[in-house]
Amino acid sequence: MTIKNLAQISAIVLSGFVIISPIKCHANTTVEDVLEMAYDDLENSTDVENGTTIIKSDEETTVEKEIVKNLTGLEIGDVVTVNGIGNTSSKGDGAETKEYENASLAIVNIKNKDAKYPYALASVNQDNTIGEIVGWFKAEDITARYVIATTTEYADIQKTIVDVEDVPEYNANSWEFLNEYYEYINGKYIQAKYIWPEVTQEYDESYTVKFENNIQTKEFYNGDDIFYIDYDWSKGTVTYVTQGRDKAKTLEKKETYKK
Repeated sequence: MTIKNLAQISAIVLSGFVIISPIKCHANTTVEDVLEMAYDDLENSTDVENGTTIIKSDEETTVEKEIVKNLTGLEIGDVVTVNGIGNTSSKGDGAETKEYENASLAIVNIKNKDAKYPYALASVNQDNTIGEIVGWFKAEDITARYVIATTTEYADIQKTIVDVEDVPEYNANSWEFLNEYYEYINGKYIQAKYIWPEVTQEYDESYTVKFENNIQTKEFYNGDDIFYIDYDWSKGTVTYVTQGRDKAKTLEKKETYKK
């Protein structure tokens, strides 16, 4: 089915809709996919209710890192390069771990540096959060690093079905017109829009500096610091690049090995 009579409309969602529980969408679902599926539903059934559905993306955040240089000093939270064999005890009297070669692990605890294996390390998940603790390691086997990290996040999608007479007016003076599409069938309009992930970095102001090939680049100011985020309006992805000391995103409380 090809979507017909596509109108781009910017407006707030009308009040009074039935809010349907969030559902999961399959990988790489886009606004266009949601419109197509909703159109088919309305084309094949007269029992489709008006209302709003939040379709949660099941794509996980990904972080790709390029190591620029090694750093001196080791801190809790550092993601480090590991070459060596650890131990389940900081004293070295436990079982040995497997041998690691150029592995990326995170420091989650630091024992007294007089210990034989002072640094407790854990695995790092694809989204840069802490995984399971794997053992204690010697300082000479681990290296902190400075990295350039590219993070990709995925937007959820909000789908709304309204009667023709309830379609709000079009507002052309907003970037939101790119985020909302309506398709008409059987006396109803379908709206689908991306719900962009929140910006977690602190900022004072933001401006759109480029829009090309459906990608909006926004510039964010935090005092004298500037960072950029790309919003892909066709794929529903958010991509940004950061650089600095390689750190895990969160340090969740995990049971540590005996000392």
